[in-house]
Amino acid sequence: MPAMRSDAKTILRDPLRVTAALAVSAGLLGCDAGEGASANADITRNELMLASEDLAEIRADFNAAAGDLRLVFLIGPSCGPCLLGLNEINRVLGDEIRANDRLHAYVIYVPTLSAQRHHAERAMRLLPGEGVRHYWDETGNSGVEFQEALSLQVYAWDMYMIFEPASLWDGDAPPAPALMRHQLQGLPRETRFDADDFAEEVRRRLEELT
Repeated sequence: MPAMRSDAKTILRDPLRVTAALAVSAGLLGCDAGEGASANADITRNELMLASEDLAEIRADFNAAAGDLRLVFLIGPSCGPCLLGLNEINRVLGDEIRANDRLHAYVIYVPTLSAQRHHAERAMRLLPGEGVRHYWDETGNSGVEFQEALSLQVYAWDMYMIFEPASLWDGDAPPAPALMRHQLQGLPRETRFDADDFAEEVRRRLEELT
């Protein structure tokens, strides 16, 4: 498994980013005030699974759904824009993820901006229900592996990916996604995350499965 880059380590502990992100996330999740959180109150909550260092649990779950369309979201659970992005995913795709057994979502929470497990446990309420699996990756190794898979110069997080039914995760490195969108500085603007465009692409690919 590749070593974590120095820029990734900086993201994990930048105090100014932490302060700003917590202010946004408090507004979205704190005191049940977030629109997404309160709207999802009656939907079954999922278990937060702890990812091992080699990500074996995530890899096994991903491969178990081969033949179906899979979505992977890399989320910093103390990052305001990440939480807003996850809330947007629920807005545009939440009902379909919960209802369509050919669509699976994997939310991997990474410890950027000093995030801890309790941040992930709170963030889970933004995308609850059947068809969604949530993982707390304390090591942050998933971001490193996806950075390698995507041939990026920056640590992979705040990313939204679609994987083809035939994709398999063999060995340490995940497969390259069919589509990746992000909310990061320094990456191409044409691949910036737009929830409605992302949902349209998911629906188009689902139609191809039927």
